[in-house]
Amino acid sequence: MESEDINLGYLLQQDIKRIARSEAAVFTLGHCNLITALCRYNKVPEEGEDPGLQEVMEEIDRFDGSTLPTQPQQDSGGAWPYSHSEHELASLLHNLDLNTHFRLPNVYYNTQGSLYSEAMTYRQHFPPPPFYPRFPSPEAWTEYRRTDQIEYEAIMNRNDAVFFEQYEAHMKAQEEQMAAAASASAAVASHGSPIFTYSELGMDDPGEFPNFMDPPASG
Repeated sequence: MESEDINLGYLLQQDIKRIARSEAAVFTLGHCNLITALCRYNKVPEEGEDPGLQEVMEEIDRFDGSTLPTQPQQDSGGAWPYSHSEHELASLLHNLDLNTHFRLPNVYYNTQGSLYSEAMTYRQHFPPPPFYPRFPSPEAWTEYRRTDQIEYEAIMNRNDAVFFEQYEAHMKAQEEQMAAAASASAAVASHGSPIFTYSELGMDDPGEFPNFMDPPASG
């Protein structure tokens, strides 16, 4: 199987653009941990070293664990209406979106469970953004189509490799089974017929089968 690199930076950029341009009343700060890890790996100055970053971190720190900017406000002032936390719902939806984007064959979630059901309800608060003004010009749209086509071709190339690997393994196993069956038949044939005769069993051949139900008349 061949492997190809994923343009993670491009995917993050596109997702952040979608968040920034969303006109919804609520929003989601996505990929914070991943972005932080990548920044640290690339020696990006952390808070306290960069005044601009300090302002951003102070804005984020305004929210405590119970008042996140991702949590929709209830009209009646009621409590959080789901049995699972916002983090759990958002994580599941992000994973499902990635699964769909990369056309992965499996979804490792119980689609009948309460977490999945609540996530589907929660998703209705975040309709997908329209293509315009997400793409402000025909040139931007054309560029998006071009990069999306490149990603699609890369995904299908990997899927091709997986398909033919699985297909060849199946055909090889089938050929081995047929060869084993032919070998067993040849072995049986080389040892003669499996049917024994009376003489081979040390018995006399009666010539004809006696009919015990209709014995001959005695003279």
